[in-house]
Amino acid sequence: TAMLTLTASAKAAPSGSSMQQRWPVLPPQPASQRLPLQARRGGRHCSGGRALAGDSRNRRRHEVACAVYDPSMDVRSSVATAEAMSSYEQDPTSPPADRIDTPPTAPPPKFMRAVEIEPRFYSLRDVNEKEGTFEAEFGIKVRWGPSPGSNRVTQPQPGDDDFLPPPNYYVVNTLKTECIGQYLPGPLPNRAGWLQMSSHLRSKSISTFQLRTFPYDSHKLRVVVRIPDPELQGVSSIKAVQESKPTPRAPDLGLQDWLVLRQRCYMRTIAPGNQWFLRSDAAEYIDAPFELSSKASTLSSKSKRRASTNFRPKLEFVMEFLVQRRATYWTTSVYLPLLAMESIVPMAYAMPVADLSNRLVLAVTLVIAPGVFKTALADRLPSIGYLTTMDRHFIFVYFFILTSCIGHASLHTLGAEIGYRDDTVLLINDLTAVLFVTLLAVYHINHYFEFFQPYEKRLKMFERRSFYAPPVITTSQAWRPESESMQNSYEEDGLGDHQHSGRM
Repeated sequence: TAMLTLTASAKAAPSGSSMQQRWPVLPPQPASQRLPLQARRGGRHCSGGRALAGDSRNRRRHEVACAVYDPSMDVRSSVATAEAMSSYEQDPTSPPADRIDTPPTAPPPKFMRAVEIEPRFYSLRDVNEKEGTFEAEFGIKVRWGPSPGSNRVTQPQPGDDDFLPPPNYYVVNTLKTECIGQYLPGPLPNRAGWLQMSSHLRSKSISTFQLRTFPYDSHKLRVVVRIPDPELQGVSSIKAVQESKPTPRAPDLGLQDWLVLRQRCYMRTIAPGNQWFLRSDAAEYIDAPFELSSKASTLSSKSKRRASTNFRPKLEFVMEFLVQRRATYWTTSVYLPLLAMESIVPMAYAMPVADLSNRLVLAVTLVIAPGVFKTALADRLPSIGYLTTMDRHFIFVYFFILTSCIGHASLHTLGAEIGYRDDTVLLINDLTAVLFVTLLAVYHINHYFEFFQPYEKRLKMFERRSFYAPPVITTSQAWRPESESMQNSYEEDGLGDHQHSGRM
């Protein structure tokens, strides 16, 4: 099971409850020595999260405190916990005054270290455009050792007093994350002083699908792993490592309707900002940090806010897949059925000109069939406010059928005046049929050059390139805040954060 790394303080529960029995009773400690609390249970951290009750809009990004006492917990952290509890017991409506504008402090790292992160994907499945989610099963291998240029050649091993555990990380932009298995930290062969640890995870991540070119669309599916406070964890540099073997074709990742063109991993930084603390009357013993942006600054009227200056950047490790809908899907499910309906329209001109009723019955049938077909396809798509390529194709089908009905009525009127078997009427009937066939051919030739040809070129381009793109290296000197527009583009995808720590 995965657990959360938590950074908030909590109020003690009423006497007699199980929560109060878990907290240590220790003397107060000066505010300057307070440390951010982390949820621990026998040295395990896991991922999960819940929104504060009473306001579903405030579940976007939060970290809820549910610390459990552990005898191995640092004494200063226990002191800070007891002090925070006593403060809330005295005045549960407002926090201590000296904590309003002072960010929590942390001890300096024992030594700086370099970190390498290597992903390994096992499967991608259940890509759901309507819900905006996809499921990924992947592994993360973390290696850490002395930073380049450090005088320290070796580092403490597991069990030593000064052993520095693996860096914490958690998966963001996900609805559910679970840890399937994990290898505990151990020495890395052929690299003195380096340790490694690997985890096998499964997550249901959130993604934004742009469907303007549906069903010829392609998307970038991202699994984002955030490393909180890298400098406080003693991380001097982080390197994204990826398989370098040449793989011209994508492996089978379990996707039926999608083709995976390329995989890459990289590091990115999210611009830091103010941190707000949210207090909810529905859960008054919880004091959870809640980050606000200019676009989402509305809180519940029953909540109180207080600011904290936390300007550290957020470092994220991104595993990205470029996927494209398979040709077998849009050919058999969209293109061929519409082509068959359109091809019947010119065939109606083979009926006698006087038989207007049968011609119109056929036209009405062709109008109903695309409508039912479109409803079945649209059921798997979300409610969007723009036209997709499929919508424009249906508009052409309706226009084609409507124009054909106008032609049938005009020919019937002309035949009623000069005779249905008149050579002029028959000639106009034949020319109208040829005109509709030509219009249909021109449309599909244009459709081929606009959609089919770019699809084939894209496939050939990626066939000549390795499936694994080269990673991007990020060091502490490169941790710079990005522009607000880039930050918004990164953050708009997520509705919640489910955390997973490197220490399980």
